[in-house]
Amino acid sequence: MKKILLMMSLALTSFLAQAQNDLPDWDAIRLQVKEDYNATANRAAWQAAAYLLTHPIDKEDKLRGSATRYVIEWMTGSPDYSFTIDAKAMRFAKDNDDWMALFLAGMVYYAVSNNAPKADPKLVTLEACKQVVAYAKNPENRIRPNAEFKKMIKAADEGKLSEYLK
Repeated sequence: MKKILLMMSLALTSFLAQAQNDLPDWDAIRLQVKEDYNATANRAAWQAAAYLLTHPIDKEDKLRGSATRYVIEWMTGSPDYSFTIDAKAMRFAKDNDDWMALFLAGMVYYAVSNNAPKADPKLVTLEACKQVVAYAKNPENRIRPNAEFKKMIKAADEGKLSEYLK
């Protein structure tokens, strides 16, 4: 039984490592007409969001820049998915493009993962903020939160993130 679990674990690790290497070339994907926003484009948006939410912010990371551009382009043009940017939720990202990208990635990740094109904007915002908090709490990501970001993390830790976002 232990051998089977070990083999399954190794197979899953290998699969995830391979999937990481199979990222699309976000700069090469054209999103110009409605037909461009298909299942492949949606999957690429999810992959871009996942990449942003799982890799430390690094100005030298060219994939991060491509992923961010793709997320924004996909969000603004998708005929099926709609997103509302809540100014209250964005207080933590004031003057920080990297944190804004994380928030947008969280929105895309939640909406596409749950196949929720017309999801409640408040729910999408809440779930995106949860993703950003989880990202910030990972010490490998080396986030130095500002005062507002600390308030959001504290609210999440206390189970009051919904109240914080009101």
